[in-house]
Amino acid sequence: MNTNQLDQIKELQQKLHFAETRNIRLEAELKKYQQQSNLNKYVQFFNRYQKLLRALLKESKMSFIILLFLCENMDKRNTFHITQKDLAKIFNVGERHIRQSINLLKTHKIISVKIDGTTNYYIVNSNIAWKGSLENKRNSLFKVNPILLDLEVEKGYKKSIKTSIKSIK
Repeated sequence: MNTNQLDQIKELQQKLHFAETRNIRLEAELKKYQQQSNLNKYVQFFNRYQKLLRALLKESKMSFIILLFLCENMDKRNTFHITQKDLAKIFNVGERHIRQSINLLKTHKIISVKIDGTTNYYIVNSNIAWKGSLENKRNSLFKVNPILLDLEVEKGYKKSIKTSIKSIK
């Protein structure tokens, strides 16, 4: 083999190495994307606070709708930023109604709000809902015990449920 052929072989080996390295990198990026896209497909609502969510729905439907909107659009740290004006446009209500609904969510520690100029960063309490893997929940920006709303109606249901369970046994 002459030097020209050796140079060509060396160049082809370098191109092959580059292609293999690029392929490995692309496969890693694809795997990372697939994991991220799978995590964006769901939000976990924890059973412990289901009663709170039902009470919230009964107390203020708009607050519940806003909470679901935030959960749907939040990132993997339970954060979403939007102005109250934009929320009012999205839900076709006044800004005052949005403010009242958000205040109810804040009062019961369901969300936290951080303000940056005219944009609000809404952080959903990770004890209630979490988007992403549970391993990353420890990185939550807002994790406190919410203040519960009471549902008087459910007290009667609980008694009838316990009675029904006893009669089945």
